[in-house]
Amino acid sequence: MNDENRYQGRRLPMAPSAVAGLVLGITACCFGWDFGVPGIILGAIGGNLSRKAKAAFDANPGMYRGEKIIEAGLKWNRVGLIQGIILIPVWIILITLYVLFIVSMVNRWY
Repeated sequence: MNDENRYQGRRLPMAPSAVAGLVLGITACCFGWDFGVPGIILGAIGGNLSRKAKAAFDANPGMYRGEKIIEAGLKWNRVGLIQGIILIPVWIILITLYVLFIVSMVNRWY
């Protein structure tokens, strides 16, 4: 049975949570610059949703569409997660250097 007969000419439904995984992946990359923590949280949640969408698509490939959206969501989530993991130590070092600079400036004034 082909998809045209099954859905009577209508488009196939999107794989469950495929778009949500993609949106969370993009936001993980965007908000991952804020101390890295939002990137890790959003990347982990979005990656989980994208993996569920991939499992649903792989189980019934003729029932769903959006394979490219699922793949893009997985990649965006991976990038956001890695970005968050890398940026946490960078932000810690920058904040530490900033605090040390302020303390040294205060000690010069007194």
